[in-house]
Amino acid sequence: MNEERELYSPAAERYRDFRPRYPESAIQQAVQSGRLSSGATVLEIGCGPGTATLPFASLHFEMHCIDPSTGMLEVAMQECSTFSNVSFEQVLFEDFEHRGRFDAILAASSLHWTISQDSISKLHRLVVPGGALILLWNLPWEPPFSYRNEVAEANRFETPYYFGGHSHRQHHENLSKTVLKPIEKSKRFSSFSEHTYPLERKFSVDEYLNFVQTLSPIIRLPADERERFLSSNKEAMSRQGDSFLARGECILNVAHSIPSKR
Repeated sequence: MNEERELYSPAAERYRDFRPRYPESAIQQAVQSGRLSSGATVLEIGCGPGTATLPFASLHFEMHCIDPSTGMLEVAMQECSTFSNVSFEQVLFEDFEHRGRFDAILAASSLHWTISQDSISKLHRLVVPGGALILLWNLPWEPPFSYRNEVAEANRFETPYYFGGHSHRQHHENLSKTVLKPIEKSKRFSSFSEHTYPLERKFSVDEYLNFVQTLSPIIRLPADERERFLSSNKEAMSRQGDSFLARGECILNVAHSIPSKR
């Protein structure tokens, strides 16, 4: 198995425990906007540890979930072990093969990894005419500025410093530019609807640093550099207090497949 595919396996349980959950209101809106009825067939691309799989499975959709990571799939299968309407397959979307079509395709914080003209065409082939493309995004938890400023000073980073690399507004703009606009310009899907949901969660410093270890740039650091980074940040953040309220944001985008002209 390619090392890149397994890069996130060691972080699977941290993903489950410390990444944001998708709000119930976002799930309900996704079902409504996607025009999904009980028993609808759903392909989930990049299911990870089952963060979005679980709430959709509980609504009795027939779900087939794909992900390249062994560790992620192990956690997802544990999370969904009581559901007979969910199946899993270890495969990249690029390599996924399926003869039929799904009523909807779900991608939760994952489609940016695979977006291309070929993948857009494949999305269109895999969903029924008029079927839904449901995209959920959870933007990174960010502590208050005072905590981020301590980290910036300790590491000589530029301010304002963001653990997620950008502000939520910049993340939003990047997703629109790199994912939503190319799909809309393909003329294979309708324009996306959009709903946003503010998120917040209280973290201890240790809990937050567990979340930090789910971020791609940190996962990719050599082990010794990662440990130094975490140790330095724990010391810096603790100077501001042992716990804090972090804020995130959930974005829901839904489009529908446009039937091909014959």
